[in-house]
Amino acid sequence: WYRQYDAHKEDFIERYGNSTEQWLFHGELYSSLLMLLSTVNWLGCRQSESAEAIIHDCFNRSHAVNCGN
Repeated sequence: WYRQYDAHKEDFIERYGNSTEQWLFHGELYSSLLMLLSTVNWLGCRQSESAEAIIHDCFNRSHAVNCGN
């Protein structure tokens, strides 16, 4: 996942004006990603543009296969 994020990091900075790393681990996006990882029906969890970008651009759902158990 990190390699995928790192490949898109510059695009995120260009889109949002700064790095999204702190949002990923400390902000509202963190709770959105936790919900995304812990549910099979992840479509209802997209609550912010940042989460949307991660889901579409570089979030690999194969890492979340066993997280809902």
